[in-house]
Amino acid sequence: MTAFAPDPTGPVLLLPPSETKRPDPADPGDARLAPDTLAFADTLGETRRRLIVEVAALSARPDARALLRLTARQAADLPANRALGDRPPVLPALMRYTGVLYDALDRASLPGPAVRWLERSVLVQTALLGLVAGGDGVPAHRLSAGVPARVLDLVRLWRPGQTAVLAGLAERSVVVDLRSKAYARLGPLPAGAGSLRLVVRELTPIGLGRPSGHADKAVKGRFVRALALRATADQSTVRDRDAVLALLDASARDVGVRLLAPAAGAVEWTLGVPEQPVTAAGSAPRSRG
Repeated sequence: MTAFAPDPTGPVLLLPPSETKRPDPADPGDARLAPDTLAFADTLGETRRRLIVEVAALSARPDARALLRLTARQAADLPANRALGDRPPVLPALMRYTGVLYDALDRASLPGPAVRWLERSVLVQTALLGLVAGGDGVPAHRLSAGVPARVLDLVRLWRPGQTAVLAGLAERSVVVDLRSKAYARLGPLPAGAGSLRLVVRELTPIGLGRPSGHADKAVKGRFVRALALRATADQSTVRDRDAVLALLDASARDVGVRLLAPAAGAVEWTLGVPEQPVTAAGSAPRSRG
């Protein structure tokens, strides 16, 4: 059983999954889906096992595409869903997911210390398995948080356990939520100093606007990459909120965006994106002084 032990050199980061996933390699090896080995198995294991069975059964129905709200292209993943009960091959979450956010994060090009930091600092919010660590094994599958509640009530299934998990994490680390709203609903952050929610906004002459979905995801991926590089360049413990905010601010500047505190009456922190494209964090920055 895997216990998630947050890295002491930074916050815990909550990321959304991606609809696009890396396929299994030709020789997948011995790594197979084993729900009891994933992070928080004591709390989330029962729900994981239940959903694996239910999603496999739903995907075998003639009306599976309509039930799961899949396009014709997405329906090509139904065979993978049907195989979930057969201990399918897995890849680490940060390798399995592709798409704009994970392509910008570009795990494969990061140095080893940064990859290990991500595996101990990132939790990916999946619909099928709940919160999983960056290094946890995730199978090929297709299930989104947008499945109708009458088919699978994911909020009811995930919220109690995940709320407890996040409350426990927030007592030991600062939890930074970068999930989309649909996935954040599966386990809302506890209120208090141990957590904060980050959203991406565009800086315009008349205030803050909302960038396109692709721009939002690209900024988040580059920002998380910069965090991993900066945290491993200076391995000081940054568990308290002020130190974490300083790390977030420096990492935002590394990719050309600004960390903005919540406006009066608001609770969300903002990554403010200038109108020109952000830069990529390609190498480790200098140590924080």
